[in-house]
Amino acid sequence: MEKHLLILFIDIRGFTSFSEDLLLYDVIHILNRHFYILDKIITKYGGYVDNYMGDGLIALFEMNNPQKEVIKAVRASLEIIKAVETEMKPYLKLLWNKSYEIGIGLHYGLVVAGTVGSSNNRQTTVIGDAVNFASRIESANKKIGSNFLISDDVYKLCPIRIMIDRSTSIKIRGKTGNFLLHEVVGIKK
Repeated sequence: MEKHLLILFIDIRGFTSFSEDLLLYDVIHILNRHFYILDKIITKYGGYVDNYMGDGLIALFEMNNPQKEVIKAVRASLEIIKAVETEMKPYLKLLWNKSYEIGIGLHYGLVVAGTVGSSNNRQTTVIGDAVNFASRIESANKKIGSNFLISDDVYKLCPIRIMIDRSTSIKIRGKTGNFLLHEVVGIKK
């Protein structure tokens, strides 16, 4: 089925080098703790995790009321950044003397939701250009030196409430032309 959704990608920066000298059980423990915190926050704001991909995830927010849903997704993202700073980083520092950063990308667009896979291993998920673009937005954080970027499509849904630090027009891998992305720093009351 076709539908418009908010698509949130979250990824741990440099997780391969972060985890290379850890026991595999510790890596699984860290990822499970990280995902537990993120899932709890995403659910709190009305979203749901669609898929885990290694050290990253994709979460979705329905678009029943676009302005309200955008604010919920942005609040969830800001709370996730805070939880990584206040919960995960101190925990990692104490037990392993390690730390990590995350990147978040948020986009709004048309997707196809459905079941894919073989008859023995099927999974419900979303696909489409909007999903790919959300992933590229998350990756753009590396280029820009930010943690949380949104597409101009998301920003235009609620520009009065979303506080941005800077806007950057960049080339996105796999896409033609430049795209305006906004670094989010807060929500106005």
